Amino acid sequence: MDELTTTNIECADRASDIMVRLSSFARPSEGSIDEEADLKEQLDEVLPFVQKQLELNNIRFEVSFPEHIPHVLGNGKEIGEVFLNLLNNAYQAILQKDTENRRLNGEVIGTVRVGAQEEDGKVVIHFEDTGVGIPEDKLEEIYTPFY
Repeated sequence: MDELTTTNIECADRASDIMVRLSSFARPSEGSIDEEADLKEQLDEVLPFVQKQLELNNIRFEVSFPEHIPHVLGNGKEIGEVFLNLLNNAYQAILQKDTENRRLNGEVIGTVRVGAQEEDGKVVIHFEDTGVGIPEDKLEEIYTPFY
């Protein structure tokens, strides 16, 4: 098999894998909020959807999870969807800030950080980015669906 054929097969396999993952997000959630969810596992499930975009646009990605983080009660699939939305929002906010298209010159244009820790018997997870931010007069709208 020549190199071009091999590359095409690898790309088709990757596309197929992405479609399988996307279809799992499209299905209605059947889980319960009373089940245990592994936050690190949920993050690992959604990273392939955004990691390449971040790399291609010179956006640094940092994860800081302790080796042993307790599971939380919740619907893992829905938690994963929230993580994916937060990562996509961070990506878009950083791109908006790059008005001079520095990413095209190979400059790192921003950073997305995800971290978790246990505090007082609770799991705290945080998402942080160096994007444009939310205007103060719009902060109350962030809890409105599809804002």
